[in-house]
Amino acid sequence: MQLSRVQLQAALANVLNDTVRAQRIAQGDRHVRLSATEAALADIAERLTRDPGGIRDVVQGCA
Repeated sequence: MQLSRVQLQAALANVLNDTVRAQRIAQGDRHVRLSATEAALADIAERLTRDPGGIRDVVQGCA
C-alpha cells in the first residue's frame, strides 16, 4: 500500500508537530534546512514512496 503525498505530509506534520515545516519538506528538502540525520531519513522515505520494493537494496547496502 502506497501513501499519497497528502497522507505522508500529514504524518510528517504529526511527528514533527509542525505543519508548516512538514509542508516545506514535502515541497522538497531544498525549502528547509535538514540535519544530516533528517536528510538521510527523508531520502529513505522518498525511496520508499517511489519504489517500496526497492528498500531491500538500501537495507542490504547498510548490512
